[in-house]
Amino acid sequence: MLAFIGLLHCSAARVAADEPKSAAHSPELQRRLQKLIAQLGSDQYATREKAQGELEQIGLAAFDMLHAAQDHDDVEIALRARYLLRAMPIPWTSEQDPAEVRTILRGYSDQSESERSGRIDQLGALDSGRGIPALCRVARFETSHLLAKQAAIRVMRYEPEADAEKRALIELINVTMGSSQRSASEWLRVYGRTLIDPIGTLAAWQKLITAEQLLQPQSADRSSPAIVRDLFRWQVDHLLKLDRRNEAVAFADKIAAMDIQGEKETEETVEWLIDRKFYAQVEQLAGRYVDKNDGPAMLLYLLAETQRAMGKDAESEQSSKAGFDRSGNQAESRNPIAERLRDRGQFDWAEREFREVLKLRELGHPFNMYSRFILSEMLHDIQKDREAAEVLQPLVEELDRNPMLVEFLQRLFRERDTASIKSRMHYFRAQDALSRNDFAAHKKSLDEAVACDARDVDVLIAMHRLPMADQAWVQQTRGLIDAAAAEFLGKISTAEMRFPRVGESREREEELHEWAKQCNQFAWLVGNTEGDIDLAIRFSWKSIELRPKASGYYDTLARCYYRKGDLDAAVKHQSYAVKMEPHSGQMRRQLKLFEDAR
Repeated sequence: MLAFIGLLHCSAARVAADEPKSAAHSPELQRRLQKLIAQLGSDQYATREKAQGELEQIGLAAFDMLHAAQDHDDVEIALRARYLLRAMPIPWTSEQDPAEVRTILRGYSDQSESERSGRIDQLGALDSGRGIPALCRVARFETSHLLAKQAAIRVMRYEPEADAEKRALIELINVTMGSSQRSASEWLRVYGRTLIDPIGTLAAWQKLITAEQLLQPQSADRSSPAIVRDLFRWQVDHLLKLDRRNEAVAFADKIAAMDIQGEKETEETVEWLIDRKFYAQVEQLAGRYVDKNDGPAMLLYLLAETQRAMGKDAESEQSSKAGFDRSGNQAESRNPIAERLRDRGQFDWAEREFREVLKLRELGHPFNMYSRFILSEMLHDIQKDREAAEVLQPLVEELDRNPMLVEFLQRLFRERDTASIKSRMHYFRAQDALSRNDFAAHKKSLDEAVACDARDVDVLIAMHRLPMADQAWVQQTRGLIDAAAAEFLGKISTAEMRFPRVGESREREEELHEWAKQCNQFAWLVGNTEGDIDLAIRFSWKSIELRPKASGYYDTLARCYYRKGDLDAAVKHQSYAVKMEPHSGQMRRQLKLFEDAR
């Protein structure tokens, strides 16, 4: 958080320093700008050229008035204003921007509107708000009204928690927006006030959103259905945070009534409504598309999920069956649906889709192997370990029979080989035996698992927790844990040294992921067994610094704090992990453990 606050303050200071020395917002300059813009339409060519030259020299201080002049009734003034705006050098990047922000904005002015829209989305997707200062600049100086509003909404989606972070963001917004009267700038100024007074700004938001809603059908270059929809969504989430659900329902109704184009957009909107429990609105929206032509498979499943949540079991079963039938006879189409259903916690439907993929593709096919592995991990997460092992067993046997598949498997998974998959199968058998209190079978399967892969952290943790372990087992386990921890530390050190020397962006991303993974592996092992817990916490935080959106890394951090005895921190970070991945059985069980302990 401190790094982000520093970035905001530096960006605000840099914007302030870049303000033209001629007092950009002084009445004298404003009068001069008005005169020069009027002269752009002079009958005298020389006067027009001279005025254009002076406006070029004034630069950014003329941006707002030139932007307004684009729509001037005088065609000559409008054309010259547009030319000046296109030619104006906009400081999209700052020395304080992270490297990835500078990469995203490289050549921004020369890109098409569609490409710039994609760059705005990339900035908004950056972890820890690293793209926020750049998005503020885009909202302020982007000549397209639509893109400026898109950038503003991206800023508004960022939710600072600490007061210092809020103050820093407000300062950045106010300095960057200046006196701009554009809608995007006004939205951000009101958003800044909302961070301090969320209830007091509700009337202002109602006014702004109503104005945008009225503007949208009148001006395609100033607003769009997507902009209006995103404003509705933002207001819904804002009202829900204020515990004003009845008011939020009115905006959810408006979203459900919108004419949404495209299958992907429809499904995404339905998911958004489901996640906020607006089930009646989902039935209204999804029903329109399903009634037309039976609807796409995933939309039928989303409707089934809604009906299930409403207790309409018969209708839910009918819709889910229709979704299954619509998934088709291609593994390529069923596999992504199965993973989406898993991610939404609809495990029975996901399992049915995964098993259909296994029927559609032979054992050595990549879709079969991939689905088999993903299905086994899902079954393990919902504590169906016997079934998880059974799903992996045919793959293990085929790998033993067909060595040519081994290399193909490693290309498919990168982090998995025959030994590690065998280890997972034995581990699942061990956990199934434990659930039945068959401790002898549990111990035997763990022996088989560690013989295959002595670096499977879950196996080492299970060995450490073995009920009624004798001294020989304890000593063996301690030696294996120490060896694995030492190997992880070595890989962390190697990744830390390699990373600064890696140049190409894709390779850097891979190295970053590897570095974060090894930090997390060490922390998860030590947090669940024995060793230097303070070092484990430090590396766990490092993995989160490297990959802030990895929910499993917060799960690890919480476990480390639990072992250290800091139950408040354990519950806090585990709650965040569950918020990021609400349908993970393992994460929910761990949260209950920590809450019960506290």
